[in-house]
Amino acid sequence: MLALLSQGAAGDGPLPPGSQIDPPHDRVAAIRMSSELAGGTQSPLVALGGAAFASPLLYGAAAQAAGISCNACHSNGHVNQSFNIPGFSGHGGSFDATSGLFNPRADNHVHDPVDIPSLRGVRFRARFGRDGRFGSLREFARHVIVDEFGGPEPAPLILDALAAWMSELEFVSNPRVGPLGDLAENATPAEHRGEAVFNQPFAGLGGLACSSCHIPSAGFTDGRAHDVGTGGRYLTPTLLNSSSSAPYFHDGSAPDFAAVVTRFDDRFGLGLTEEQRADLRAYLDAIGDGEDVWEPPSFRRDMAELAVWVDLLDSTLRGHEVVLTRFVADTVRHDLQRVARSWPEGDTSNRADRKREPFDPVRLSALLEVLATKAEAGDAEGGLAALNAYYAMAEKMVANYPRGGVTH
Repeated sequence: MLALLSQGAAGDGPLPPGSQIDPPHDRVAAIRMSSELAGGTQSPLVALGGAAFASPLLYGAAAQAAGISCNACHSNGHVNQSFNIPGFSGHGGSFDATSGLFNPRADNHVHDPVDIPSLRGVRFRARFGRDGRFGSLREFARHVIVDEFGGPEPAPLILDALAAWMSELEFVSNPRVGPLGDLAENATPAEHRGEAVFNQPFAGLGGLACSSCHIPSAGFTDGRAHDVGTGGRYLTPTLLNSSSSAPYFHDGSAPDFAAVVTRFDDRFGLGLTEEQRADLRAYLDAIGDGEDVWEPPSFRRDMAELAVWVDLLDSTLRGHEVVLTRFVADTVRHDLQRVARSWPEGDTSNRADRKREPFDPVRLSALLEVLATKAEAGDAEGGLAALNAYYAMAEKMVANYPRGGVTH
C-alpha cells in the first residue's frame, strides 16, 4: 500500500552554511487539536497524519537528506520563523519552493521565496496554497510532496491522514474576539476605533472596507484571491492568530502591522490620519492576539509527541501492515534525532531520580529498527516484543512516559 515510500530513516544532508531547519529551542508554537479540546484523543488516522507531517520520508532524496518535513516549515501547524536556507529564503520563515533545490523540475529560475503561512484553522478555508490553486487539503498536500519537494506519488492513506491531521488544527483562543469576529467589550478605546476604521468603506478600495475581504464573521477571510500590489493575486489570509506569524503578505515584505497599514494607505489612497493608522494597528494586534501562543519546550513534551506515533505500531504490527510499520518506525527514528539535538541529556530535572536512566536515543532507535525488521520478516510477535521493550526503555528514560496518547 505504501510501497513507494523510502526505506530507512532520513539523515542530515548538506545545506548551505547558516541553514536553520529546527524551530527555536526556547519556544515552540502551541498546538490545539479539536479532538483533544473536546476531551478525546487523536484517532489513528489523525495520529498517522501527525507522523506523516513530521516525516521527511514522504519527500525526494535531497529533502530527505536535509531532514526536511512539513513540520520543519509549519512547526506544530503554525510557522517556523527560524526556517532559513541562505540563497533560497528571503528571510527567516520563508522558502523558494520553485528554486529547484529539492526538485529540479520545479525550478522557474526566479528567486521568489514565499512566506510560510500558518495552518491553524485551515479547514475553514475555501481554497489552498498562497494563490488558491488547490481545491482541497488533500490536493495541496500532494502538490507539496511531489511537485515542490520531489517525492514519489503518496499513498491515498497518507494523503487522507495528512488532511485529517491538518483539519484538526484549531486557532489558539483569543478572548478579545467574539464568536462573530467582533471585539470583546473589554477592548481598549483605540481598538474599538480601529474596528470602526476596519469596517469603513473607502473610495480608494472601490467603496469596499478592509472587512469586505477580511470578513470578521468568516474567520477574517473571504476565501478569494486579490491583487493588493504585491506581484499577483493571492488568497486573503485570516487575521486570527496573525500577531505571531509576522512578516506579512505572501512575500513577507511587511515586517509588522504598521508596514501593512502604511502599504494599504499609500497604495490605495485611503487618506488615513496618523491616529487612524495607530488605531487600526491596535485593532489588528487585538484580532491577531491569542492565549499561550507559544509554549516552553521540554524533553517530556517532545517524547510525548513521539509516543502518539509509537502507539500506532501496535495496530500496524497486529494488522501486518508491513510498509506502514516501517514508515512509522523510521519517522520516529528520524524525530529522535531532532529530540537528541534539542535535549542531548534528556530530562535534566530528573537527575536526582535514581530510577531514571540517561536518555539514549541510539538504543531506542535500535529497538524500532528491530521492530520494523521483524515485521518485514513476517514476525509480528517479534515486532510486538520489540515494541514492549521500547516502551519499557522509554519509561525508564522519560518521567511519566505516556502510553495511548498525549495531552498537550
